[in-house]
Parts: sequence; structure tokens; C-alpha cells
Amino acid sequence: VAASARHLLAAGGKRVRPMVCLLAARAFPPREPGPVVLQLAIVAEAIHNATLLHDDVIDLGEVRRGKPASRLLFGNGASILGGDLLLVKGLSVVAMSGIPALVPAVIDVLRRMVGAEALQLENRGRADLTVDEYFRVVDGKTASLFEWSMEAGARAAGANEDEVEAVRQYGHHVGYAFQLLDDLLDI
Repeated sequence: VAASARHLLAAGGKRVRPMVCLLAARAFPPREPGPVVLQLAIVAEAIHNATLLHDDVIDLGEVRRGKPASRLLFGNGASILGGDLLLVKGLSVVAMSGIPALVPAVIDVLRRMVGAEALQLENRGRADLTVDEYFRVVDGKTASLFEWSMEAGARAAGANEDEVEAVRQYGHHVGYAFQLLDDLLDI
């Protein structure tokens, strides 16, 4: 199970979600991310990788980041449990961060991700998705974690509620832009 997760993590990736967490923290004094921010950035990447392990099982993916998908090397069960392991470790770090507002926020992200994945699964093979249906998937699968990543960085840096909301909304738009570009490259 752990080897399945490590295989994906070692394959690299763009690491955009932890980067936006760190950048959000740097927007506020003292402008130097502390250890809590670094841990929360790692959580953002762990959650993202957990969803990739799950997605590869759902979509029967064979290649991830130029390497064989974890499910091919370790089996579907180990990949699902590897993703679950990353989620549990991430949630534990959030709970111990000392920032209570981040716990319900990350749970909401996971709820939105599951809902979006279910919607995508329900519409598998359809080429006639409406713009609204497409963006409901993008909102849950991508934008939600970008929002949380930036919120986590801002909260850890001591931003006030108005600043947190502004950064979170910015993360929402970054997530949309990221997914649009990713989908365009796929096409």
C-alpha cells in the first residue's frame, strides 16, 4: 500500500497545489512560510496524489507521469488503499495544524471531489456535456483543492477572514484556468 503511494509521489509532477499554498502564505507578513505552511503544502500534494491513485483505478489508467500507473505494479486494491493512506495522513496533519477552520474546509473539498468524480463517472463517454456540467466537474475535482491550498497558506500566515476569502476565490479561478489548460493540452 505504501509502495503504491510512494511510486506515484516519486514520479514527480508539477506540484502546483503546494506551490500556490506557499505563495498564498508569502502574500502576508512575515512573507516567509513557516513549518505549518510547509506541512499544509505537503497535504495539498498528498490529497492530489490520493485522487490520482483513485482515478487511475476508476479510469483503468495505465500511465501516470510517464511511468506505469501504480495500479499496474501493485494492484487496484493497493492503489486505492495507497490513496486512502495519503488522505488519512493529510487529514491528520490538518487536524494537528492548530488552524481549526481548515478541518471542515478540507472535508468540504473531499466531499466536492467525490461529488464531481461521481458526476464524471455518470457522464462517462458523453461528448455532449453542457458547459455547466463540465464546470461542475472542474469545480469539484480541481478548483476545490486549489481554493483550499491557497486558503491554507493564507490562514497559516495569519490572514484575516476577508483576505482568506479573497485568496480562496483567487485559488478557485487558478483551478479553473489550470484545468482548462490541462484539458486543452489533452485535446
